[in-house]
Amino acid sequence: MTDRLNLTDTLTTMQVWMNGSLVPAEEARVSVFDRGFLFGEGVYESVRVCGGQAPFLPRHEARLARSLSAIGLDAELATRLPVAVEALLEREALAEGNVYLQITRGGTVGARRHVPDADAAPTIFAFAMAAPPLGESPAAIRAITRADERWHRCDIKSTNLLGNVLALAAADDDDAEEAILVRNGFVSEGAYTNVFARVGDEFFTPPVDGEPSILGGVTRDMLIELLRADGRVRVNEASIAATRLREAEEILVTSSRRMASAVTVLDGRPVGDGHIGPVARRCFDLLRRAITGSPAIPPTSPVGTSA
Repeated sequence: MTDRLNLTDTLTTMQVWMNGSLVPAEEARVSVFDRGFLFGEGVYESVRVCGGQAPFLPRHEARLARSLSAIGLDAELATRLPVAVEALLEREALAEGNVYLQITRGGTVGARRHVPDADAAPTIFAFAMAAPPLGESPAAIRAITRADERWHRCDIKSTNLLGNVLALAAADDDDAEEAILVRNGFVSEGAYTNVFARVGDEFFTPPVDGEPSILGGVTRDMLIELLRADGRVRVNEASIAATRLREAEEILVTSSRRMASAVTVLDGRPVGDGHIGPVARRCFDLLRRAITGSPAIPPTSPVGTSA
């Protein structure tokens, strides 16, 4: 009963951004004929907020534009993202958290057919969620490997996430926080993250334009740039065989919400020595510094690979 009362209180006070306006969450409505509801025909972005700012927002807007174009929607709709983020941050006074925005094709009342509705008005919805502030070191998480059964256009950040949901449900059944997906013997990505692995003296992440295809994560791309500028760790965009992943001394997963987390247990077995490694710590510190503007923590031991 307490949880139900808390949810009611939240909906009464929470405001969401719906088609250009802030409205109470309990009054927000989407048509049952919306193609996002009927077909999962939509795209989304989740933007990390730190210190009341969204420092990677332009990158999210650019990726949203690419996703919109890929499904035949007007890329100009991506310009709604910063407007929604600003409105929600001001309304909710959010210091730490995420703003989630999705755009669907909309729909025509009484119509359901697979061919897209050319005249339908898009539905644009966004809301803000609080999150704990970034700590000083990455979280240690457990993960499982699972066959990648999603559709092949993973480069599109689609709202149709059933494959991801099923993979994460399997992970949860194994008391794990993430599922690392494998297709044709190679790592693609996590159910909600991008994957990095240190094998020997090499640090890898699957390429965006490789096989299998993956989503170009904003945090992933930023981390690669930061590592190359920092020069302490050389990262290679190259395919990772599932067999090599199981030999990794370190596995790191990145996402907009958590930035970077170290996988210390994979399929019930320790990764490396079962603790957060030096490369994971360096990666997290670089991202933390980039998003908060705080000074970097000097490494206290060698950082695995070098440029």
